[in-house]
Amino acid sequence: MSDMKVWYVTMIFPAKTETFACSDVRALVERGIDISVHTLRPPRPRQFERRSRSAPRRVANRLLADRGLSTLDVDWATPMAVLRGLGFGFSHPVIALQFVAWILRHSWRHPRHLSIALSLVPRSLDITRRASRERPDVVHLFWGHYPALVGYLVSRLLPDTVVSMFLGAYDLERGFPGSALVAQRAHLVWTHAKANIPDIVRMGVPRERVRVVYRGIDLARFRSNGRKHRRQIVTAGRLIASKAMDDAITVLAELLSEFPDVRLTIYGSGPERTNLEALAQRLGVDHAVEFCGHVSHDEMARALAKAEVFLFTSRKPSERLPNAVKEAMASGCYCVVTDTPGIEELVEHGVTGAVVAQGDVGAARECIADALRNPGRAQEIAGAAREHIATEFDVHRSMARYHEGWREHLTNAAPGPRRGRDPVMAG
Repeated sequence: MSDMKVWYVTMIFPAKTETFACSDVRALVERGIDISVHTLRPPRPRQFERRSRSAPRRVANRLLADRGLSTLDVDWATPMAVLRGLGFGFSHPVIALQFVAWILRHSWRHPRHLSIALSLVPRSLDITRRASRERPDVVHLFWGHYPALVGYLVSRLLPDTVVSMFLGAYDLERGFPGSALVAQRAHLVWTHAKANIPDIVRMGVPRERVRVVYRGIDLARFRSNGRKHRRQIVTAGRLIASKAMDDAITVLAELLSEFPDVRLTIYGSGPERTNLEALAQRLGVDHAVEFCGHVSHDEMARALAKAEVFLFTSRKPSERLPNAVKEAMASGCYCVVTDTPGIEELVEHGVTGAVVAQGDVGAARECIADALRNPGRAQEIAGAAREHIATEFDVHRSMARYHEGWREHLTNAAPGPRRGRDPVMAG
């Protein structure tokens, strides 16, 4: 029997590119926690399948089944949910007006944040309406930007509910003003890299209330089968400019002169695909690169199990300890990655992989060439990387720490910083 009822509040679920969200939830389900997911946005087929004509819920349910969550309770935003939220607001005008006033007061200087937050008011009220009826023990804000709207309402109306909040790189880059206000009063603030702590403290969150728990992966899905395909390089991610897949193709072009049988496989979809295919043709390497688009989590696991090298060339500012790199390390790949914030917490240069400066194609090329010339040494590094992931980035261990943190607050029932009427949250 579950010892607590936990609600996850997020923007979209499941999302094609957020496999980590499903991994976290699946690990909590396996721990026997009564968990449900509540989204601020409706499911959208094109986020799952290109040019999909299927009904949004059907596509979303298919993706949930693919990720082992077919029985999960997911409360999506729907037109009816919006109407329910509006009805809740009309029947509780003081709450609704104070909520809108809070948004206006703190976001009026940020027109984009203001417009998005106001558009999410009805759905936020609807989630809170249901929470006031079902009384979850924990409301966890899986993202710390706009889900903070629900955090504000729960803090106001359900003071005995533990408000748990994640703040990652995307939240910090996004800069939604409500994030800091809710984080300052949340019972628990989580982040997935030590590199994020200074930014969170600058938001006014006491350092002692910030818990670093590395975002884990499902080690049962990602493992090495010992049968690597020689000179097979893999990269994965959204095909957007900041992921710098063009650098990966350029690295391949420079490797082919010494290793004519080297091959690059690119997994992922996005608006840059046409440009990347054109680049491969211009460089004369289109025969050695394959674009596979978005594939299932299991297909990705099989691809990584066969790959000898994983190349990650991202220049994205919000990149933090990428899950794609963790999965490749767990799969026994020799990983060459760019120097993104906090990467040293995941990859130690020369010990568990190779780290190069962003845009330094020459350095990436030399690291891969050295691995191909010295496969024995590369295998030793890949083995050390596998051990590091198993020790520090196991999703079951990570979610056990979340569970323990929530249980600690529920068991102690200690008055939190926002018990009773809170002038900061109220005004």
